[in-house]
Amino acid sequence: MEFGALPNEGNVTLGEVPNKGNGFDFEKYSWRQNDEEITITIPVPRGTDPRSVTCEFDKYRLKVCLQGGQHTIIDGALFEAVEPDDCFWYLEDEKVTTVLLTKQEEDEWWKYCIKGSLKLTLRKLNQGAVNWMISTRRLAVELRS
Repeated sequence: MEFGALPNEGNVTLGEVPNKGNGFDFEKYSWRQNDEEITITIPVPRGTDPRSVTCEFDKYRLKVCLQGGQHTIIDGALFEAVEPDDCFWYLEDEKVTTVLLTKQEEDEWWKYCIKGSLKLTLRKLNQGAVNWMISTRRLAVELRS
């Protein structure tokens, strides 16, 4: 398996349609979101040692590399700020690196994860997410009144 390769099922090009987690599936990684965090999954070759994974995050940037920095999977600006002290990563079953980013602004839906990637639009989000956003906004307005 190549670094960051995801299976492409069906005739839809990866990244064209949002996934069920209101993010996107790309060739090198997938991301999804809820009201509090962003979850990024990166397939890595089976048997990958956690010491060969490098994950750096600051408030507005994420960089993930394999094999001591020889293979950069993600290196870019984030859509919005995260809480670096509450972010972490782990290697799952020696074949998937998972990165959890805690949003600085809860209840805000990101249009993209890494700058330059495909953007979400409201009409592309799943209906459950849209309903949740509408009810959250109504509650916020009611609480301010």
